[in-house]
Formats: sequence, C-alpha cells, structure tokens
Amino acid sequence: MNSSLQAFVTIVLPIIIPIGGLLLLMWKHFNIQFDKVDLKFDKIDLKFDKISEEIENVEIRLNDKIDSLDRKLSEKIESVEIHLNEKIDNVHKELNQKIDHVNESLSEKIKHGDERLGEKVDAVRDRISRIEGQLMPTKIVPFEETNPKKKLKAQG
Repeated sequence: MNSSLQAFVTIVLPIIIPIGGLLLLMWKHFNIQFDKVDLKFDKIDLKFDKISEEIENVEIRLNDKIDSLDRKLSEKIESVEIHLNEKIDNVHKELNQKIDHVNESLSEKIKHGDERLGEKVDAVRDRISRIEGQLMPTKIVPFEETNPKKKLKAQG
C-alpha cells in the first residue's frame, strides 16, 4: 500500500502541483480583476453619491428660491390690493360727489321749472279769469246743434 501511495504521489503530485499552482495563479488573477471591478464600482458609486448630493443641493436651492419668490409675490399682491382699494375708495368718493352735485343741480332745475310753471299757470288763470269776466251770458245751445255736420244731415 505504501508503494501504491508512493506511486500515486510520484505520478499525481507532479501533475497536481502545477495544476494547483495554475489554479492558485488563476484565483489570484481573478481576485485582482474582481478587486479592480469593485474599485470601479466604488468609483461609480462615489460619482452617483456626488451627483445625488448635487441634485439635493439644487433641490434645496430651488425650494428656497421658490419660497422667496412666493413671499415676494404675496407681498406685491398685498401692496397692489391696498393700492387698488385706495383707488376704488377715491373713485367711489368722487362718484358720490358727482352724484350729489348732479342731484343738487337737478333739484335746482326742477325747483326753477316748478316756479316758472307755477308762474305760467298763474298767468293762464289770470287770463282765463279776465276772459271769463269779459264774456257775456248768451243763449245756451243744446249739444246737438253745436255739431254742424249733424245739423246739415238733419236738414237734408
């Protein structure tokens, strides 16, 4: 058994050692290559991390800018509303003054027109009373006789 082990070792060992050495060499080579690939992936991860940080910083800056613009816009809207309300109040006051002025003017014109109309009515009443005073009582004519067309038809 000893001789078979020796034969086995003498035959197989010279074959196994180079194969083992070759396997060991291949293992080291692949480990080195895998380490290189791992380093490349680590570099890529670092780049992605940097890009993610930059994106987050940009998002933060954009959100800050949006908030700032929103605040400015709100302030401007408030100032414009105040300004417009003041203008509306001024226009409202001016319109009320103009309406009051027109009402006063129309009231004066109506009053003046009433006075003139009253004077004319008084003048007409005076004329009527003078005319009535000048008229003498005459024969009262029946209604049928006052219409000349009917009178002519009745005669004809």
